[in-house]
Amino acid sequence: MLLTALAATCLCLASCEDEKEKIEVTPASLLSFSFTQENNPDVLTKDVTISNPQSGILKVEFPVGTSKDLMKALVPSFETSEEEAIVTIDGTEVISGTSVCDFSYDVDLYVTYRGITTNYVISVFAKEELSWRLIAENTDSTYNNRPEMVVNPVDNKVYIITSMPNAGEQKQFPLGYVADNSGLRPVAGNSPILNNVPVTNFSIAVSDDGSVYASFQENATKMSVASLSGGFSYVGEAAALPKSNSSAALIPVSSNDIWIAYPLNAATNGLAKRTLELAHYTAGWETEIAITPERPSSAYAYICRTVYAGGQRYLFIFNQNQHDVSLYRLNGQSWETVFESLKIKNAEGEDLGVLYASIADFDIASNGDVYMLLASTFDDPSKYNAAIIRYRQSTGQQTIIGGTISDAVPSTSSVWGMALDEFDTPYFIYPKDNTLYITHIDNKSKQWTEPAAVAPSIAKAGIAFGEDGTAYICGRNSTNGHVELYSSVN
Repeated sequence: MLLTALAATCLCLASCEDEKEKIEVTPASLLSFSFTQENNPDVLTKDVTISNPQSGILKVEFPVGTSKDLMKALVPSFETSEEEAIVTIDGTEVISGTSVCDFSYDVDLYVTYRGITTNYVISVFAKEELSWRLIAENTDSTYNNRPEMVVNPVDNKVYIITSMPNAGEQKQFPLGYVADNSGLRPVAGNSPILNNVPVTNFSIAVSDDGSVYASFQENATKMSVASLSGGFSYVGEAAALPKSNSSAALIPVSSNDIWIAYPLNAATNGLAKRTLELAHYTAGWETEIAITPERPSSAYAYICRTVYAGGQRYLFIFNQNQHDVSLYRLNGQSWETVFESLKIKNAEGEDLGVLYASIADFDIASNGDVYMLLASTFDDPSKYNAAIIRYRQSTGQQTIIGGTISDAVPSTSSVWGMALDEFDTPYFIYPKDNTLYITHIDNKSKQWTEPAAVAPSIAKAGIAFGEDGTAYICGRNSTNGHVELYSSVN
């Protein structure tokens, strides 16, 4: 019996030791893998991260134009499941956030822990140049304004607001479209959302829950806001807001929290002509709201634009009579100033005296930098051309990105656009010689690429990127009046 008991004890101990050994030799793995902007400032403007890497090939996409030369000196950052694990590339230990490695080819990366190794292949590649195809087009003529679009982050569809002439009465009615597999279809069904109402100065935006809203000027006298989700319905009363002098910035948060900003076309009891009308809808419309104490009451809000970035809503205003720009950020139920009446500087750091009246667009990078598309006499006092200026919120520093774009010459018959892609690379579209062109910043040279033709006969267009990185350009064909929607193939 004693021998039997001893044998059983030995077997139990051996079994426990085996189980212990099994636990101790569990392979280590990567928990995360990234290239940070801080450690790779010459290559990246934002972090590129694989948050949940699996063993095998890890494909890491870099900004368009990233050359093999730039990939030869990258600093990776990573976290392993075991603190004592050793990470090696080509037999050399790699320290996270410190070691400089060559990723110009597919690299074998090993994570070793207590004699057990897990293998990864890191494949770094550059985003391909965008090419474009027409994905949707309406078949009727539209009013001579730029169609406005928004990419809905909830359903990843493109929504467009424009207006269509009524041939019999020479009026226009607003028409909202959604782009899907069948092309462009009216969001309120097979008929226009509103008949025989002259309309201009439209905008379109999405609330937090993905509901789509549009604003437009009715009967050349009043502004209206409407919901386009599930059909057409006014927000509050029709034509409830004063007349606009230009397009509006529509900022819907929810169905009972909607802001709109635009320049007044005529003086009201409390505001002068062309100054900022800021209105807010809760249970009804409140108008003539002072956005911040710092904004001059006399400043003309000639162009108003808005973007949603990093969980924040921004309002950008070109102050026509002051030839400067202002930027505000929504904080709860009030607005705060990012910069007020900012004078744009040329490459020598001198204030520019004039800005072209009808050209202004902007976007916000992932680190909070503001990119502004403007036209001025950057290089020649007698000639306007375009530039994109980066404004660092942290320091207030202005930089003209990639130099000026000399062949982008503004006119009152054209509308330009800009947007940042998923890597914060600036893209710029503009018309020239009856053709719409696109250019972007090359990641190696840090200059603008050779402009590429997108489509003929489009002088008024906008550009936007979806959450998945797909790019869209929406414009009006000046030959047939059709709304055309283009998408990047890649």
